[in-house]
Amino acid sequence: MTMVKILKLISFVNLVFFPTTDTTNFKQTLLKRRQNRVHMGRDLTAGEYPYVILLIVISEEESTYARACTGSMITATWGITASHCLQTKNFGRNLKTYVAYDNFTVSPIFTGLYVPVIETFLHPSYCVFSTNGGKNDIIVNNDVGLFRSENVPKKSYAVLLATEYSTLVGLPVVYVGGGRTKMEPDYMDAFRPLQVGEATIINCDEKMRSKSKFVICLAPKCSNRLETIWYGDSGGPLIYDGKIIGVASYIIEHKIIKRMGYAPVSPYVDWISSVMNGHKR
Repeated sequence: MTMVKILKLISFVNLVFFPTTDTTNFKQTLLKRRQNRVHMGRDLTAGEYPYVILLIVISEEESTYARACTGSMITATWGITASHCLQTKNFGRNLKTYVAYDNFTVSPIFTGLYVPVIETFLHPSYCVFSTNGGKNDIIVNNDVGLFRSENVPKKSYAVLLATEYSTLVGLPVVYVGGGRTKMEPDYMDAFRPLQVGEATIINCDEKMRSKSKFVICLAPKCSNRLETIWYGDSGGPLIYDGKIIGVASYIIEHKIIKRMGYAPVSPYVDWISSVMNGHKR
């Protein structure tokens, strides 16, 4: 059976919560087991794609937190991600959403490198609904969203590429995510750098086109067919020539074959500009 997975931890039950205290011993165990990957990406190096952040949720008592989605800061106070990442009602009660940045190998509560999300903006035509009797099969459209946060200090911010996405077929791209590296929840994913993967933009087949009106379709490199986005990578950037061309939305999975679907930014540049200009401080 072909399944479509929307790559967000969509409920309180499925969120993997981590302690907010010093975790030195825990990190040493993590380093010994880093070779155990699923999507087979590599760790980002220092200063690489500095604008990529994590959207995290923190319990009201600030005793635990969880990685929820990935995003990119396009200014000090504005970020872009997937709309489905901004439906905070899915995270459960008594949880608040924050932007975590810079150091992902230590709890953000411990480092203080996190700021609250102030306001969220789902695309007005965003929609997602289940098909096939709700058996993990979905249709999702306009899965691009914006958020406004307190100041996130960065040396550089993301640039969006407005080039029509359909002209980019055949080009090599990279993608960045901060989600799981395993198929099941695992505390070993708690404190590690962001991951980067490589892929090629391909023509979307009928199955992919049936899931989204606007979508960039990716296939992993032949040399690493296991490399793919996974839960928590939603909203992460798809990058060509140093600029963002899409945000992670979903994958189609059939046995061992996976196809990644990214919501392109080019159809939404006017909306993005309108929202940001209309909500200046």
